[in-house]
Amino acid sequence: MKQLDVKINDLQLIAEGGEGFVYEYKNNYVVKIYKPDVVDLRSKEIRAKLLMKINLPDEVIKPLDLVTDNSGKFIGIVMQKVDGEDFKKLSNKKFVKSNNINTKDILQFLERFWEIIKELH
Repeated sequence: MKQLDVKINDLQLIAEGGEGFVYEYKNNYVVKIYKPDVVDLRSKEIRAKLLMKINLPDEVIKPLDLVTDNSGKFIGIVMQKVDGEDFKKLSNKKFVKSNNINTKDILQFLERFWEIIKELH
């Protein structure tokens, strides 16, 4: 497990969701710290360890390392940082046009998405 060499308060918060906070880390990585009053940390730790062992497609973001607090207790994960847009934006004609996305591009994306889903299941 990785104990961060910095304090969480020193990291830049980039997102907050229902189950935790995502912070900018270093070298294109992010740290997700779970809200202990919202999620079952033990189940998140078990799932993270399992996902780290599985050979997943490159397009699937997965935990790369576990994060612990000063006492060694699991509190989150390290993941690769990715920049992207919501899939649902492909249904927005203005977004598609302004980004020069054509029907062929969308079909190729959907085909790859389907291949990944089949591989995962």
